[in-house]
Amino acid sequence: MNNALLYRINNLVRGIEVSESVYRKEWIKHHGPIPRDHKGRSYHIHHVDRDRTNNHISNLVVLSILDHFKEHYNAGEWRAAFAIAINLDEDEISREELSELARKAASLTKAEDHHFNKPEVRAKNRKVIQDRIAKGTFHLQSGEIQRRNNLKLMQQGKHLFQQKSFRKKMVEFNRKQLEDGTHPFLQKETIEKSRASVRKRIEEGTFHLQSPERRKKQSEISKALSKQGKHPFQKVRTCEWCGYVGKGFGFISKHGKYCLDNPDCERVECEYCKKKTHYSVYDRYHGEKCSIYRAREKFNTPND
Repeated sequence: MNNALLYRINNLVRGIEVSESVYRKEWIKHHGPIPRDHKGRSYHIHHVDRDRTNNHISNLVVLSILDHFKEHYNAGEWRAAFAIAINLDEDEISREELSELARKAASLTKAEDHHFNKPEVRAKNRKVIQDRIAKGTFHLQSGEIQRRNNLKLMQQGKHLFQQKSFRKKMVEFNRKQLEDGTHPFLQKETIEKSRASVRKRIEEGTFHLQSPERRKKQSEISKALSKQGKHPFQKVRTCEWCGYVGKGFGFISKHGKYCLDNPDCERVECEYCKKKTHYSVYDRYHGEKCSIYRAREKFNTPND
């Protein structure tokens, strides 16, 4: 530790005011004490030409912290504006505005030079986040921040999912995965996990399609499509496997990729009626929903 630093620390411990920076001393020399705002915060000394080494009195202007922030913000100098903004109170700048300003400031830094891309910093941040997740104190765990931000973007028409170019790109990406057989929804583990999650939410009454508002809205949409002749169930289709021609839910649930003539169709046998069907049909009409099971339960008939 050098002598200059020891001297500054010693003065702080003894309560002696540390000497002002060069430019603040220069301003005081010509104009007297630096004023304070109504919150007791010292005014800033602003370099007119943005050169912090040019401490000539003609290049120095005294500004309140808020005016200093506005000076750099209005000039699009995001780094300087952010450095000042972190000292502003919440009634002067919102957390959302501060976050957006931080993003703009970070965007000016090359990826390889950014502080967060240093291995030691990334490792430290990762550990802090993992610890907070384990304690249940991580701010993104509730989902409230994401919900609020997504709602705001949707109201502004700026959400990523509202952009035609993005939707087109995702359609092409998903189609490629389907053709390659690598789409997550084609993986048995993903399907089973998704089905279990939906069943649990239905049992808990938290599944989004169960709400009366959602069902009413969906009903209105279906009626409008039916009047226009555009409802998916109104389209006549031909099964590419068995040649059956039909329409509606009956066709969609039993033909096409769900057709029993499709060699890739997974079949599940009902333990009551012994019919082999696709798992989507099984979930709706078989197992404990099977008509034979319900009849046995009603009349207390033992299994054969």
